[in-house]
Amino acid sequence: MQLGTLILFGRSAAAGRSGPHDNLDEALSGGSNRGQTRLRGHPFEMAHDSIHCYNEQLFLTSSRVKRLASAWQSSVQGDGKRRSSWGSNQIKAAAIFCVATAALLATGPANSQLITNGSFETPTVPIGSFTNFTVGTAALTGWNVIGPAGTNVSIVSTSFSQGGVAFEAESGVQWLDLTGNGSNSTEGVSQTIATTAGDKYQLSFYVGNTTGGAIFGTTSTGDVLLNGAQSFVATNKNVSPTTLNWQLFTYNFVATGASTSLAFVNGDPSGDNSNGLDNIFFKIWVRSQPFPSPQPTC
Repeated sequence: MQLGTLILFGRSAAAGRSGPHDNLDEALSGGSNRGQTRLRGHPFEMAHDSIHCYNEQLFLTSSRVKRLASAWQSSVQGDGKRRSSWGSNQIKAAAIFCVATAALLATGPANSQLITNGSFETPTVPIGSFTNFTVGTAALTGWNVIGPAGTNVSIVSTSFSQGGVAFEAESGVQWLDLTGNGSNSTEGVSQTIATTAGDKYQLSFYVGNTTGGAIFGTTSTGDVLLNGAQSFVATNKNVSPTTLNWQLFTYNFVATGASTSLAFVNGDPSGDNSNGLDNIFFKIWVRSQPFPSPQPTC
C-alpha cells in the first residue's frame, strides 16, 4: 500500500454472518479485523488531506471530509443504527472513513518530516561550546556546508553563553550559527529533498536573534534558496539583550521536479557574529493527485 493509506473493505450482512459495524468504536477496537472495518466492498484511501474511493473514483476534499463526518454523526440514532434514508452506501462508507481517520488528517504522513537533522542535533558538540564546519565538509549530518572557500558555520550547544547572552536552542540541545566562527560572509547549509512536481510543500524554521553582547548585531537574517534561487528572506528583529530570541517563519511552495534543493544562507552584515537557525521542518502540504494505488483485494 502507499504511504498514509487506511482501507475500509466491505462485507454483506447476510444471514448467519456479521454485518457492517454499526458502532464506530466497535469497528475500531473489536472483532478480528482490529481496526479494519468491512463495509460493503468500497475501499477508500486517504491521500493526506483528501479521500479517494477506488471503485467509484470518488475524490473528497478536506472540507467535504468534515461535512461527511458531521453528517455521519448526525445520522446515528440512539441505538447506534444508521438511518436507511441517509444517502448511498458509498457515501456512508466515506463518512465512516472520515470519522475514523480524522486524527490522521492532522498527524498522518502529510505532516511527516522530510528534512534530515533539521534541529542540528548531530554531530554532538562539546557541552557549553561549539564546533565549526568548513565549506565542503561532509561532517555535518544531512547537510552540505556552502559558501566562499574557507568559511564555516557552527553548531552551538544550548548551554553556550558569551558577553552576557545565553544562546539556548529553540529545539533540542543544539542549533546552527550561520555566521560561523570568524566567517561572517555568505556561508550556509543546503540539503536536497525528494519531492513530487506539482505537489505543494511547507517549510518552517526558526531564526534566532540577540541584541546584546555588543558584537552580535541587532537583527538576524536568513536567506532561503530553492534550487539555487533566493525565494524567501527571514529577518528576526526582536529585541533580546540577554538571550537568543527565536522567531518562527513559514513558507509554502509548489515543487517543480523530483527533487528540491533547499539552502539557508547567512544574510547578516560582516560585523554581526550571531545568526541562529533551528528546528527546520519540511513537509508535504497539498498533494496534486491522490495516491495511484492498485485495487486492494481481500
